[in-house]
Amino acid sequence: MIQNSLSILALLACALMLNVACYSYSPFKNFKECCSYGKNQYSPSNPESCNDYSMLNDRSSSCKFAFTICCSQNRRNQECERGKQHALASLPCNDLKNDNCDILTECCNCCDLGIQAQNNDVDCKTVPELGDECNHVFLECCKRKSKPNDCNTHFCPNDQICDNTNSGPICRCPNGFELDQRTNHCIDIDECKKPNICDHGSSCQNTVGSYRCTQSCGVGYSFDVIFVSCRDVNECMTGKHNCPVGMRCENYPGSFRCIREKPCGTGYTVNAYTQECEDIDECSLNLHDCAKGFICQNRPGSFKCKAKECNRGFKFNYNTGECEKIRCREGFELNIETLECEDINECLNPSICHSNEKCENNIGSYVCKFVLECSEGTEYNHDKTECIDIDECQTGRHSCPSNAECVNTPRSYKCVCPPGYKLDEIRNICEDIDECAFGSVCPSNSVCRNNPGSFNCECKTGFKLQSHIFYSCADEDECANPGICDHKCVNTYGSYQCQCNEGYKLDVDKRTCVDINECELQPDLCPGECVNTPGSYECSCKSGFQLDFRYKKTCIDIDECETRTHNCNSRDICVNTRGDFKCIKIDCPEGYYQVGEGRHSRCDRAPTTCRYAEPECLRKPMKIFYSYTSISYRVRAPIRIFTTRVNTYSRRIKLKYEFKLIDSNGNNLREDQFMVKQTESNTFDIFLLEQCRASESFQLELKIEFYNDIQFSSCLLNKIHVFVTE
Repeated sequence: MIQNSLSILALLACALMLNVACYSYSPFKNFKECCSYGKNQYSPSNPESCNDYSMLNDRSSSCKFAFTICCSQNRRNQECERGKQHALASLPCNDLKNDNCDILTECCNCCDLGIQAQNNDVDCKTVPELGDECNHVFLECCKRKSKPNDCNTHFCPNDQICDNTNSGPICRCPNGFELDQRTNHCIDIDECKKPNICDHGSSCQNTVGSYRCTQSCGVGYSFDVIFVSCRDVNECMTGKHNCPVGMRCENYPGSFRCIREKPCGTGYTVNAYTQECEDIDECSLNLHDCAKGFICQNRPGSFKCKAKECNRGFKFNYNTGECEKIRCREGFELNIETLECEDINECLNPSICHSNEKCENNIGSYVCKFVLECSEGTEYNHDKTECIDIDECQTGRHSCPSNAECVNTPRSYKCVCPPGYKLDEIRNICEDIDECAFGSVCPSNSVCRNNPGSFNCECKTGFKLQSHIFYSCADEDECANPGICDHKCVNTYGSYQCQCNEGYKLDVDKRTCVDINECELQPDLCPGECVNTPGSYECSCKSGFQLDFRYKKTCIDIDECETRTHNCNSRDICVNTRGDFKCIKIDCPEGYYQVGEGRHSRCDRAPTTCRYAEPECLRKPMKIFYSYTSISYRVRAPIRIFTTRVNTYSRRIKLKYEFKLIDSNGNNLREDQFMVKQTESNTFDIFLLEQCRASESFQLELKIEFYNDIQFSSCLLNKIHVFVTE
C-alpha cells in the first residue's frame, strides 16, 4: 500500500511543478528516503512530531507529503499494536479513552471481539460490517491464543526498547541505533559511511538516528528532488537575469545571455558579442555621398561632408567644388588675412578732393563736400560765406504754445510761460503751477487754495485775515460778539468755549446752559426728600433728622440722647440711632445687682453669691458691662464697632479674652466675620470685616480674664448690642 501511495505522490508532484515537462522516471528512492524520515520521526511522547520537517533536506511538497503519510501510518500501526496488546492482556478498553486516541481504542475493541469469538468457539471469519482494518485486527486476535504482553513486565537496560515476540520479549536498539557491546548502550549509526547512500550531486550528512542528503550543485544549477540530479536553472523564466529594458533573456546551460530586441537605428549596427550598438564609419566603408571637392568626416550615427581648404587668395565654390581666385568689385580690396573684400577708404588720399572741399568716405565710394558747414540753429548767408543765427521767433520756426512768449537765443530759442505757469516739454503746453503743493506757502492757521496762475491763503475758522500784512491770519475774539454764549465765554486760539455757572451744564449746541437736576443724577443725595432748584437743590429732612444750617443740603441725625429730647427714665440707657433712639432697660442676672444709671449702668456680682468660694462660681464675671451702639449699613467694612480698656494695676497681671457672636438676628453673620485686636496689652478693639444688611441688629460678648502669672484672678464681661440702621 505504501508503494502505491508513493507512486501517486510522484505523479502528483510532477503535475504540480510549473514549466517542467513530466518524464518517465522512478522516483521511489527519494520518496523512500522521505518516508524513512517520517517513520523514524514519530514519537508517542510528542503528538506533533509528524509536523516537524526540520530534518528534511528536500522541502518540496511531494517529500513533505510522503513524510507525513509514512509518519502517520507508523503512528497508526504503533497505536493499534498498543490497543491489541491492551486487549490481549485482558484489560478493559474503556481505560484507554483518556488517551484521546481513537485508533488505540478502536484496535482494542476489535481485538477484544476476536478474543471473545475464540473463547466462545466461534469460527474466525471475516465480518464485513466491521470494515477492513477492524477485520484485520479481529482475525489476528481470534486466530491466536491470547498472549499477554511480556514487555509490560520486562525491563530493558539503558536506551533499549522491548519487542514482544512469540518466543518472548526481546530488547533491541531503536531504528538508526546499534548496540555497543562494550558499554551495552545504544549508539548512533553513521549511515554516511555506507557507499552511494546519496545520489550523484548530493552529499550525505549524518543526524542522530538518521541521515540527510544535501545538494551541492554548481552556479547556474539546482538540485531536483524528482530527478534526483542537478538541473539547469532557467534564469529567464525565474526572473533571475539582469537584462536591461530593450533586451530579451535567452537561457543556455548554466547561464543566460541578453539579446537586443530593438534595432540600433540609422548609422549604427549591433555587436554580435556584446549586443551593444556601435557606430558605422561611413567614410572608411565608402558609404557616404559627399560631392566633388568635399571631404567625408565620420560622426556618431552619421557623417559630415566638409569643403576642402583653399590657398590664400582663393575661395571654395560650392557649385563647382573648385577653389577659385577671389575678385572684389570697384571700391573694395581683398584682405589677405580674412579673405574678405573690404571697403577702400579713398579719403586717405589727400588730393582726392579740392582744397575747399572735405572728403567723406562711403561704403564702396566717397563724396567731396564744402568745407563750411553750418551747425543746427544757423544757416548760410546770402553769399554762403558765413553761418548766421536763425531767429526762430521772428521767422515763425518755433513751437511755443499760444500763451507762451518765444525768446530767441544763439542757435536756438526758448518758450517762456506767463507767471504761475510752467512749460510741459512733453505735451508742449503751459500748465498751471500748484503753489500749494510746495509745502508751507501759507501760515499754519490758514488753508492754501490754488488758482490758475496763482494761489490764495484762506484763514481757518476762528481766524481772520490781517489786511496790512500779506497772507497773515490773526486769532478772532469770538467772545467780543455779545450773546455768543449763554453764561460765560472763554476765547481760545482759533476758537472759543462756552462755560456755565455752577449747577448748569452745556446743551448739545455747546452754547446754551441748562439746569442740572441733582436730585435725578444722585438719588441718595439727600437723606430725606430732594427738591431741585435753578442751578442748585434743597433737602427736606425726615423725622429724626435736621438740615445742616451751614450748607442746607445735608440732613444730619438728631442725637436725642445728647439733646435730652428722649423719653427714657433715669435708670434706662438711651441709645441714639439714625433718625431715632432706643430706651434700653438693664436686667441684671441672678446673683448680680445694678450699679449706676443710664450710660454708666452695669451689673456687679453680689458678695454673697460665691460664699463658699466654689471654683466654678469664682470664675463668673465680677462685672457685666452693657454697651449699645448703632452703625449704618452704608458704611464700608472693615469698621471698628467697639473699644474697651481695662486697668491691670500690675505688670504681673496677664489678660486673656474670649469672643462670641450671641445673636446675628437674621444677618447671617459668622464669628470669622469679626476680628478682636488686643493693643497695648490692656486695650481691646472689635472690628466688623464685612458689611451688614439694613434694619438688623446683632449681639456680641467679650469676656476678659485676669491672671496673676498663671493663676486665674477674676474676669469681666462686655455685652455689646449693635443696631444696624440706614
